[in-house]
Amino acid sequence: MDMRSGIIDVHVHLRGDGLPNKFWRAVDRYGVEKVMVSSLGRVWRYIPTVDEFREANADVARLIKEQSDRVIGYVYVNPCYEEEALDEVKKGFQVYGCKGLKLWVSCICTDPRVEPLVEWVTENNGFILLHSWQKAKGNLPGESTPADVATLAKRYPNTVFIMAHIGGDWERGIKAVRNCPNVLIDTCGSITSAGAIERAVKYLGVRRVVYGSDACGNDFGPNIGKIYGACLPEEDERKIFKENIEEVLAGRWLK
Repeated sequence: MDMRSGIIDVHVHLRGDGLPNKFWRAVDRYGVEKVMVSSLGRVWRYIPTVDEFREANADVARLIKEQSDRVIGYVYVNPCYEEEALDEVKKGFQVYGCKGLKLWVSCICTDPRVEPLVEWVTENNGFILLHSWQKAKGNLPGESTPADVATLAKRYPNTVFIMAHIGGDWERGIKAVRNCPNVLIDTCGSITSAGAIERAVKYLGVRRVVYGSDACGNDFGPNIGKIYGACLPEEDERKIFKENIEEVLAGRWLK
């Protein structure tokens, strides 16, 4: 794949209230055309307050205005604050111009408090980037596993979900969502997970795999290298790096 053709990174986080200059230099160096950005707050907390997630989304909104040709935004909320979270999701889409919802670890995704958010996003042609991990020593109290993602996806078959990190434990992650055709996986996570991309393409199909870096907490180079290292046909690389997420953003992926 010619990197000059562009890469869309589906999984980027602000650092503090923005993105540093060295981030944008790396974007240019690696041929990243657009970044899809959320903020987990200026100081990351597992269970943010209403004021904290509102501030985080205002920071993303400011970045969207400053870098409108290179930034696509996610709105981020804590579903435990039911009314405030739904209001913020609406604001994120209707005022800030966000295209998706980011859910992290404040509330397991199968919790009933998540349902109104999923329903509104679905009705408004959005999609959900959902943190998921399977930890050997046990997850955080509000942290979703791949099995949780599968449960939610089957409950909402007309919603597009992107399961982040291939579920952390990628072998379990792939198995958990294999029969959930409305779930894509993003490739960020461990940079030493040999075989993960190949296995995801084999069992999920290339159309359900999208590239993510988890920057600024991770780097572009090793994460892009994972895709090239899988030795896929160039057509498949193009789908993972850009074309699949373009279909999601255009509302065509499930059609």
